[in-house]
Amino acid sequence: GAGETTGKPSVRNVGTSSSSPTCHGPQNTVCNARNFVGVWNAVSQDGRYKNHEWTVKVDADSVFFPARLRSVLTGWPTGELAAVMSMGCWLDKIWFLGPLEIVSRELLQAYMSKPDVCAERVGFDLGEDKWMEECFGKLGVNFNKIDGTWMVSDNSHFPGIPPDPCAYEACDGEHKKIVYHHYKTPGDWEACYHKANHAFA
Repeated sequence: GAGETTGKPSVRNVGTSSSSPTCHGPQNTVCNARNFVGVWNAVSQDGRYKNHEWTVKVDADSVFFPARLRSVLTGWPTGELAAVMSMGCWLDKIWFLGPLEIVSRELLQAYMSKPDVCAERVGFDLGEDKWMEECFGKLGVNFNKIDGTWMVSDNSHFPGIPPDPCAYEACDGEHKKIVYHHYKTPGDWEACYHKANHAFA
């Protein structure tokens, strides 16, 4: 969904292809870029992103606190080409990585005005976040990378390997994250939400 810094946010669910991605990219990440191009096309056709200063994409298995994010966005400059670095552990490899993606209206408009550039120049054997990062590079526009590396706690990890302590903080009242990722079952999601919610009391 997309939301203003003040007033009621605008939220819309858009569909993607029902077919599951069949490839896996680096670090065994799912190659879902093609599906998300369809999502961004739907956002473009809908057009409401133009009415808001920021567009926010959050992974479905994330515990997300939008009110906390809005309070942060209120203090950020607007009217610029900008995107947010929301993960701090792998910035030497990929800066747009993670379950939370925040893009200014101006930068998103740069993509919306030339969608074929990225479709033709960026391969689809990537995760959607890496694909969009590559896309911004191919567009040839200069934009501000805002430091939001404190926003996300990500417990993604491979079997037998614990979450990276650089990226992970527990769902509890000690940490005030905007997104906690990833919680695949309703029970795990609700447990994280109720614990982390104390941090915003």
